[in-house]
Amino acid sequence: MVLPAGSLTAIVGGTLAGALHAVSGPDHIAAVLPRCIGQKWWRASEIGATWAFGHGLSATFLGLAAVFLKNEAGRFSTGLCLQSFASWAEALVGLSLVYIGISGIRESKHFKELPKSPNPGVGLSLSSAYNSEPADRERSGSSKTILLNGVLHGFSLDSTPSLALAIALPSFSLCMSFLLAYCAGTIVSMTMVTTLVGEGSVRLGEGLDQPNIAEKLSMVSSIIAIIVGVVWSAKAALKCLR
Repeated sequence: MVLPAGSLTAIVGGTLAGALHAVSGPDHIAAVLPRCIGQKWWRASEIGATWAFGHGLSATFLGLAAVFLKNEAGRFSTGLCLQSFASWAEALVGLSLVYIGISGIRESKHFKELPKSPNPGVGLSLSSAYNSEPADRERSGSSKTILLNGVLHGFSLDSTPSLALAIALPSFSLCMSFLLAYCAGTIVSMTMVTTLVGEGSVRLGEGLDQPNIAEKLSMVSSIIAIIVGVVWSAKAALKCLR
């Protein structure tokens, strides 16, 4: 079945907008890096997919709200309402990044460095440097926490420009096509990023025979998350006080 040109445009545009938005935001990367560094690919991909699903849900809600407000109150009122709401959400995003960073620094102590292999040329598996799969899940955070953090990020002000096309589309069906594609694009791109980061950090430690490299990377990413969170919160607070 051949899709109408309008539907195809909405789907392709939504997918690209969601994919690019997910990986281009410094707050997004700062939110997932401390959780997925040192994780095997399946756990890292689960973290990325869960976070992106939450982000896609709130972005879809935001897009639908924008369309409804546009029809009911006009474009100008829509912009004011969404900007006010998103500014407060952005402040909460900054605080959540600070929390993630502090938690990441604390939880990086769950990494355990292995002694070097007594046999030259025989490496030790980095995955055995961690306690167990349950311990990995405790270190990376529960799925509910990750999901809620993604939802919160989806309500921030930086999501609104990438959702602008949804408001401009002439019909509700095209708007829904765009928003669902936006959600799918967000999930796919963020899952790919976290999978590469998680598995890459594991393999890097194994290749360099330095099992504690994941701990160092986690510590650095957590500090970056705190810095980004403080800046994000300060910027949002200034917007809210205007």
